[in-house]
Amino acid sequence: LYEKSMMEGLEDGQKALGFTMDGTGILSAHIDGGITSDDLINRTSELIKAIGNDFEIEVVIAPSEDATGAVPEEAGQVDEQAGVVPASETLVESFDTVPIATSDDLMLYTEFYSETVDTIHSLESDLLELESDPTNYDLINNLFRGFHSLKGAAGFLGASTMNLVCHEAETLLDKLRKKVFVCDQVMIDVFLRSVDVINVINDGLSAGAEEVKPNLPDATLKIPRLNVDNLVGVLATLAENGPAGAGTEESPERLGDILMANNSITKGQLDSALSAQKPIGQILVEMGAVDEKVVGNALQVQTEKKKKAQAASLKVDTEKLDGLLELVGELVISQSIVLQDSALSEDVNKNLVKSILNLGKITRNIQDHVMSLRMVPLRQTFQKMSRLVRDLSKKMGKQVNFVSVGEDTEIDKTLIEELNDPLVHLLRNAMDHGLETPEERQASGKNAEGTVTLSAYHSGGNVHIEVSDDGKGLNRERILEKAIDKGLAEEGAKLSDEEVHTLIFMPGFSTHDVATDISGRGVGMDVVRSNIEKLGGRVDITGKPGQGSTFTIKLPLTMAIVDGMIVKIGENRFVIPTVSIRESIRPKKGEISTVHNEGEVINVRGSLMPLVRLFELLKVDDAKYHDPYEGLVIIVESENRTYGFMVDDLIGQQQVVIKSLGKRFKGLAGVSGGTILGDGRVGLILDVTGVVGMN
Repeated sequence: LYEKSMMEGLEDGQKALGFTMDGTGILSAHIDGGITSDDLINRTSELIKAIGNDFEIEVVIAPSEDATGAVPEEAGQVDEQAGVVPASETLVESFDTVPIATSDDLMLYTEFYSETVDTIHSLESDLLELESDPTNYDLINNLFRGFHSLKGAAGFLGASTMNLVCHEAETLLDKLRKKVFVCDQVMIDVFLRSVDVINVINDGLSAGAEEVKPNLPDATLKIPRLNVDNLVGVLATLAENGPAGAGTEESPERLGDILMANNSITKGQLDSALSAQKPIGQILVEMGAVDEKVVGNALQVQTEKKKKAQAASLKVDTEKLDGLLELVGELVISQSIVLQDSALSEDVNKNLVKSILNLGKITRNIQDHVMSLRMVPLRQTFQKMSRLVRDLSKKMGKQVNFVSVGEDTEIDKTLIEELNDPLVHLLRNAMDHGLETPEERQASGKNAEGTVTLSAYHSGGNVHIEVSDDGKGLNRERILEKAIDKGLAEEGAKLSDEEVHTLIFMPGFSTHDVATDISGRGVGMDVVRSNIEKLGGRVDITGKPGQGSTFTIKLPLTMAIVDGMIVKIGENRFVIPTVSIRESIRPKKGEISTVHNEGEVINVRGSLMPLVRLFELLKVDDAKYHDPYEGLVIIVESENRTYGFMVDDLIGQQQVVIKSLGKRFKGLAGVSGGTILGDGRVGLILDVTGVVGMN
């Protein structure tokens, strides 16, 4: 991306442009041997920078609880006790406006956004790891390269705020990697704040790119310019003075710094001397430690590993994968139809049937491989949650050990994008409602530090994601009391623990009397349940008072294929997702009755549940059975309640490819999509929650 940008953006009169890019995208350029990379970036940035308009955006980056909003007397002063940047400045400015002449220009910014997202995730992950291992210089070097890479591209593309923040962060990291200072908590906080700023700018750039219409005379892209004076001041101060107590005996001042300080040499001379140092391989050969051929072979291995690392992954548009998956699905369906037709034929060639079966095996293998391309690990999502827990623990004054297990568990990319909000709510709930304060934990005989665990694993064709804590658990009496106060439960009702636990998913439910910015408004758990059920999943709760609780999200591996039970009503075929099915029964006499104001109910081993006659609800005129005692009843679960769906017959369980019904039938009540079955018939995939709502 950087190479393409440079080649397209420089003036024709500039003759010599050389640049080097390492595996992480570090860019340095020299023109005619007289302009450094920083000079080049700054000059190019000035050329494309335009006056920002008066439009303002209000963005606040994770202000501390006791922030006053005042800028310290000394610019960039660090609050050592809080360990954060004390001034909560509103990051308000204008925009850097960049002309977009062609679609290629716009593509540069789109590619920059995509690459920056990956870099941001890496930076945040490395910072959280560095927090627990502050002398890990591999991590520090990775962070330096990441900020340097972003700085180069941001400066060239006109994102002035991002360029400035990256430059100051890079300067501080340079001091850390040269062991002038040792990284501490204050630095981690400031680096994370810097990543937040970069993320805000990048999101603003993405939103602006969607509105740009290139090839128009006045087409421009707006890049947010934020007020980061305080943040930059803190970074600069830390780079200049380091943290309290920095500059230990283990990190003496370097020779080059001493010579520069007394004006014996210039920085340019020092850089030249450093660059003139011999490579480690050459030194080892001259020492006689190794043979020149051995070093050459080692360098060859290093080069090959770099090439393999660069070629290890390839970004593919999700729409292309979806198109390929749809074609493979059509192939599977066609093979099933041909096989069924041949099975019905009396004089079919056995070799033909064998070939068709072999073709089916191959097509299903292709389908599995294409599906695997849509799968991505939960690692980045878990890393985001790690940052959330860290920030909340500091804000709430709770000591928390965050444990993540199963980060490499894979799930459909579409599902990952929808998981963020539910996980945020569950973790907030664990931190606020679950974990006690250090004093409360010690009083009850526990360690002052609580544990929150986020884990993921595959089970039974689904992915399970668990959020657990070792806190006080769910208080049955408190939940019932609040539910009765809000009219969500009747006083004196005999409810099982499971039924009591499900009350917390009701809209408006909260055990907190006062709402805070963390929880207490009664919307979080309702959002969790509704969002997960939209994805075809469910949420279960387990726990014991005083020992903590566990929330388990169960989701299908993908939204492109669904495991379903094919049922028959008249001549129509419907698919009910197996994740919603508990069992199927044939009712016995006396098990079905009518309850006043409730309609028909069916008694299943002492539990009453509504009976839904699907042929009436879906307006199927040719249903074989109208009497539920003659048909079958499928017991399904939706929103933690059970229902009985009456059907004529079960055909069998099958994995089907979900197909959209098109704009004309989009939003059809009770139907989530369609599919083509093995016999060539069209089957409608039922949305269990939607069907219940229709009833």
